[in-house]
Amino acid sequence: MLGVLLRRSLIRAPAHVSFPVRHRRGHSWLAAAAVAGAALASASQCDSELDDSEEATALAALVQSLRRLADWASLEPAWRQFRHARGGGDACALAYLRTGGNDPEAAAVRIADTLSFRQANGLVADDAELWRAVEEHPARDRWPFAYLPGSEVPDGSPVCYARLSQLQVAATLAAFDEEELMHFVALWFEGAQRLLGDSSRRRGDPVRGTYDVYDCADLSAWSFLSEVRAHRPAIKRIFAIGSEHFPDLLYKCYVLNAPTVAALVWRCVAPFMSEQAQAKVCISRGVPPELAEALGGEAAVRRMVALVSEEGEGVEPYDEALGGPNGRGDGLNIGTLLPLLNNRAACHLELADAMSGYGEERVHAYKRASYDAEDAAKLSRMMGGNAKALFRLGRATLGVQSLRSRLVDAAEARGQTDAAEALRLRKVAAKEVDVSIMHLKSALQLQEGNRSISDKLDEAERLQAALERRGAPPPSKAPTPVVRPEKFAASVVFTPGDSWMSNKVALPLPVPKRGELDARGEEAYGEDAQYSVAADQPHGALSTPAQADTHIQSPDEFVMSFDFARGGNSLGEGIPGALVAAAMPMARV
Repeated sequence: MLGVLLRRSLIRAPAHVSFPVRHRRGHSWLAAAAVAGAALASASQCDSELDDSEEATALAALVQSLRRLADWASLEPAWRQFRHARGGGDACALAYLRTGGNDPEAAAVRIADTLSFRQANGLVADDAELWRAVEEHPARDRWPFAYLPGSEVPDGSPVCYARLSQLQVAATLAAFDEEELMHFVALWFEGAQRLLGDSSRRRGDPVRGTYDVYDCADLSAWSFLSEVRAHRPAIKRIFAIGSEHFPDLLYKCYVLNAPTVAALVWRCVAPFMSEQAQAKVCISRGVPPELAEALGGEAAVRRMVALVSEEGEGVEPYDEALGGPNGRGDGLNIGTLLPLLNNRAACHLELADAMSGYGEERVHAYKRASYDAEDAAKLSRMMGGNAKALFRLGRATLGVQSLRSRLVDAAEARGQTDAAEALRLRKVAAKEVDVSIMHLKSALQLQEGNRSISDKLDEAERLQAALERRGAPPPSKAPTPVVRPEKFAASVVFTPGDSWMSNKVALPLPVPKRGELDARGEEAYGEDAQYSVAADQPHGALSTPAQADTHIQSPDEFVMSFDFARGGNSLGEGIPGALVAAAMPMARV
C-alpha cells in the first residue's frame, strides 16, 4: 500500500493536503504514510455521478463556459487535440466535471489552465515524439515504471506497473531539479492518457481507466516511508499536476506483495475515502486472482512483471515473456516488446560482464545481448530511436570484439595462428568496432552527457586505435570515391548532401500507390512504402532505409542497399536500369 499511496498522491494529489493527527515519537513513518494516504483520498474522489439528462445539461453548460473564455479562440485547437488524446467524445470534459463537483465554470477554468500547461510541456506532440521524449528523458532510468497497452488487456484498460523497490526517492530528487522532474512526470501521465485514448478509439467505447499496479516485493517499507516524509513538500509539488491536469484516469489500483505495515496505513487512510474510492484499491500479500483475471491469466501477470528489470536478476522471466530463450515476442505490442527486449539484453550484458576469461560462453552472452538490443533498436526507429537499445547494442558488439581481439592476440603470441590470419581477423574486428562506435555515438546524441555511454565510447575508441596500430584501420577512415553526377543518365535527379551518406538520388517514375500497407511496420519507411513495386516491374523502390543488421559503411554498400527494395532479389531487379548503369562504376571502386 505504501507505494500506491506515494504514487497516487504523486499523480493526483491536490497541492494542499493536511492530516492533523499527532503520533507518538518513533512513528513518524506513519504520519508520512498518512499524508500520502490523505492525498490519495482527495485524489480519488469522483463521486458526483449524473444521469443522462443531467450529464447532457452539464456538458452543454461547460461548452458555453469555455466559449466565454477571453482567449478561447487560441485555445480551441489545443482542446480538440486534448480530447483526441483522451479518446475523443465527451470523456475529457466529463473527467473535469466529475472531479470538480459538476461545476461548469470551474471546469472551464481548469481546462484552460491545462491547455496552457500542455503547450508549455510539449504534450501536444504526436505519439512518436511523445514516446521518444519519455524514453530519452534523463529521469527515465530512475523511474521503475512501465506500461502494458490496452490492446494486450481483455477489457482494453492500459496497465501501469511499478517495481517500488527500485524507486529511490531521495536520490532522484537530488539528481534533478523540480521543474525537470515535473516535466518528466507530465510526459509519463500523458503517455497513460494516450494509451487510454488509443484503446477507447480502437474499441469504439470509452475505456473505464487505467490499472495501476504497484509491486512492493523486496521493498524496505521503513526506508521508503522515511524518504517520503523527508521530501514530502517536493513530492506534493511535483505530483500535484496529476489531479490538476490528468483527472480521473485511474480505474483500479492494485498493490502486490504488500508489507504488513500496509494494513496499518490503510486503516489510517480509509476513513478519508468514499466507498467508491475505496473500491478502487486492492491490497494483497501476493497477486490477487482478480488482477490475474483482469490481465488475462498468470502468464500475462508474469509478462507485466518482466517489463521492469531488476538488478542482477536472471533472464528466465524475459525468456518466458518473449516465448523462450530464442523468442522474439511475436505478436506483442511494441510498447510491451521494446522494454522486454531491452531488459533481456541488459541481463545478458550483466551476465557477460560478470564472467571471467575469454571463453565462448562469454562471447555467446554478449551476442545474445546484441540480438535483443538490435531487435529493440529496429523497433524504436519509428519513435526516433532509443538510447537504451543503441547503447546496449554498441556495448554488446564491443564486448564480443574486445574478447575476440584478445583471443587473436593470444593465439598469435602462442604461434597458433600466422600473421596473415591474425591481420584478417583484426580487420573483421575493426569493422565491427566501427559499428559499435556508430551505435554508441547515436545513443550519446539521444542522451547528451550520459557518463555510462561516453565511458563505453571511450573504451571502443581505445580498442579501435589499438587495432589500427596492428594494421587494421577502421573502415570509416577509408577514402570514399567522389560521386560523379555528370555520369548519371539524364532522368536521374541527384541532390548532394553534407556527406555521401546524405546524398539523394531519385528517378521520377509513374509508380501506382498501394491500397493498404501490410502489418510489417512499413509505414515506418515513410512515403516510399506507399508505392507498389515488384521484381518483374522495370523499376524498384528508389529509396530504402539502412537496415540495422546490414550497416551501410561505404558508397558501394549504399548502392547495394537498394537490394533491400520490396520485390527485388538482386541489384538488377531492385534498381532502375539507368540508375544501375550510373552507379555500377561506384560499386566497383
